[in-house]
Formats: sequence, structure tokens, C-alpha cells
Amino acid sequence: MDGPGEELFLFGYRDRVEEVRRPLGTGFLSKSSETWNVGSSNGLNWKGDWPRLELVCEEPRLRAETESLNVLLWGSFPKILTYWSAFGGLTWMQNGKTLKGVSVTEHAFGGDSRLDLARLAPPRWHWDVLTFDDGSACAGLSATVLGRELPIRSGGSAPGMPFSAGRGLQTKVLDWERDAGRNVPRRWTGRLALGERSFHYEAIRSTPVAPVVPGGGFLGFDFEGRFEDGGPGHTGTGFTEYRAAGRP
Repeated sequence: MDGPGEELFLFGYRDRVEEVRRPLGTGFLSKSSETWNVGSSNGLNWKGDWPRLELVCEEPRLRAETESLNVLLWGSFPKILTYWSAFGGLTWMQNGKTLKGVSVTEHAFGGDSRLDLARLAPPRWHWDVLTFDDGSACAGLSATVLGRELPIRSGGSAPGMPFSAGRGLQTKVLDWERDAGRNVPRRWTGRLALGERSFHYEAIRSTPVAPVVPGGGFLGFDFEGRFEDGGPGHTGTGFTEYRAAGRP
């Protein structure tokens, strides 16, 4: 989070990841303290009356409308860092096409620090977002601390279940492969807690890696799984952010 700001757009497809990256100089970013209204001189504007927001960009030309219905707090450390995600519906308009999907709006804010906080980050973490055919979505985070993977936090909704928080995510990578000069999980299993239930799934990556995380990156994936206490199986698509620094 140090250094100059930038705008970054990533478009993930089965065969490629398209990236648009632009620097933000001093004074390029504008914001309003009264309403949700953020913009830049590069032609980006994100505004609305929460929970309904609209994102408009001139280049790449796109428009997205979101309605965030549920908020999951990942952590709150007063005057240091507060971080939450809001789950909801998405209408995406680009190249003359309109698509429906799921949105995850993230917001992180805190205080300034002279410490290099990036050096304090765990060497490995894994964050999965799962979206189901009925429009429900959930997410979970795990991190490796002192050589042990720990479930940090999870939450969201699944078919037939209301929105709820959980005890985190546990993963096991079954196959690794090389892509963009780094190790990338090709296939993995996950156990994501939602309230008192846990969803077990197997995921297979469906896009190339976007190498925007040191030692890791962003991926799209397909999954199938079911709740451990029974019920029908479920399939869907997802997004993962991971770091695997130090892995041979």
C-alpha cells in the first residue's frame, strides 16, 4: 500500500488475462466525504447511494451496477486497519453486452505507518470466493503462520442458506504448475465454514494467473462440492487470491 496510486483492471478469460494499468499522480483521485463518490481524471467514476453503486469507466469502456446486500467484516483494528467485503448482485455492461453476476465490494481503510507492513504479511495465504448458480456467494481466508495453515474467517451465503459468518477456510493444493514465472495451484480442495455448517469442494483453475501478488496472483476456477452434513451437490465458479512465497 506504499508508493503512488494506480488504476488496475483485470479481465480474466479461459485463455488469457487482459490488464489495463495506469498510474495515479498526486491530485488525480477525487472523493466526496458526504456521499459515495470516487473519481479520477483518467475517466473513472464510482458513485451512488449505498448499497446501490455505479462504476463507469471511459477506457476500457464499461459500466457496472452493484447492489450490496450483506457485509462481512474481516478485521477491525481501530486507527490501524478496518477491512470488510460486501456481497451482492452485479449487472455488467461492456462491448454491447449485458451480463448478470455476483459482486464483492471491498473497502479497507486505516492509519499511516512508518513500518513496512508488507514484510509482516504471512508467507502464504489463500482466499477463495465461491459463486453458485442461484446467485449466492461466499468467501473464506486462510493463512500460514509459523508453518501451520490457520483458518482466519469466512462468510456469505449458499443455496438454501441465509448469510452468515464462519470460522474460516482450510485448503489443500493437490497439483501445482508453473505459469508467469511462479507456482500456481491447478487443483485444490477447500473446506469453507458457513455458520455451523461446512462446505467441502474441489476446485480446478480456469484462467491463467494474473501475477499481481508477489509470489502469487489472482485466478478464476470452477468447483463442485457439497455440505459435510449431507444434501445435494453444488457446482459453480470462483475467484482466488493466493500467495505461495517460499514454496520450492
